[in-house]
Amino acid sequence: MTVVKEVHEKLQAAGYQSPQLWSIASWIACSITKRSATEISTRAQHKLSHTEKQQLDQIIHDLTTNHKPLAYILGTTPFCTLELEIKEPILIPRPETEEWVLKLISLLSKKHNHTPKHILDIGTGSGCIALALARAYPNAHVIATDSSAQALALARRNQKQLAIPQVSFIEADLFPASPHMFDVIVSNPPYISEEVWQKLEPSVRTWEDKQALVAADNGRALIKRIIRKAHEYLMPGGLLVIEIGYDQADLYTFMKSCGYTDVQVWCDFAQQPRVLMGSHELAQN
Repeated sequence: MTVVKEVHEKLQAAGYQSPQLWSIASWIACSITKRSATEISTRAQHKLSHTEKQQLDQIIHDLTTNHKPLAYILGTTPFCTLELEIKEPILIPRPETEEWVLKLISLLSKKHNHTPKHILDIGTGSGCIALALARAYPNAHVIATDSSAQALALARRNQKQLAIPQVSFIEADLFPASPHMFDVIVSNPPYISEEVWQKLEPSVRTWEDKQALVAADNGRALIKRIIRKAHEYLMPGGLLVIEIGYDQADLYTFMKSCGYTDVQVWCDFAQQPRVLMGSHELAQN
């Protein structure tokens, strides 16, 4: 029996359910054995040691009894090409966010025919988006803001561990106070309504920072603030890219009313609206 299969069976026996159960089992197996997925796959007869079994039992207890997210248990999560440190209550990067960041990187390469020089990430949290873009565009200067000193401390630790120097992490309410102009502004802001928050799984409500998830006006308040203000920080032809909720595609009309052109809504892999993007070319006050 492989280690991954052993972990998978123990998760099933404990009643833990997830569409990505095999991936989760592999992630846990790699963590407790300190081996890569490739190493594990080539050691078909490897068995967990007594210490490793104790670690696995504790992880399963945290998952099933304490409803603690796996990223917080293991202390890391993959994002794009990065391995990020994650610590509660800082928001855990989601696969949906990773998906649109990779799509944006591809789009920017085609649109600009060169790497963007100035990027702003609003509400950076763990630094995942800012650091992924900086890794993709090493000649760009990235500014990343957050109102949480705790989040910025984590983002700076990730920056140091990943050796990505060209990111400036700044404590700010959305936009930096000093004047800057950017080719691209990105944001994964709070966009969940209070009503939706109350219905979320305990693993989210108990562990993750509510302020990083919930916004007024049915989750739209901060998105609208960013759309209204961003044109003051965008160069002509610059892009504003914002993650939105599955029920917020109506913000397409709001963005167009604020003067942005080529406004688009991107859907995620579940075919749910996930990203709003517009160009500054005809932006108005």
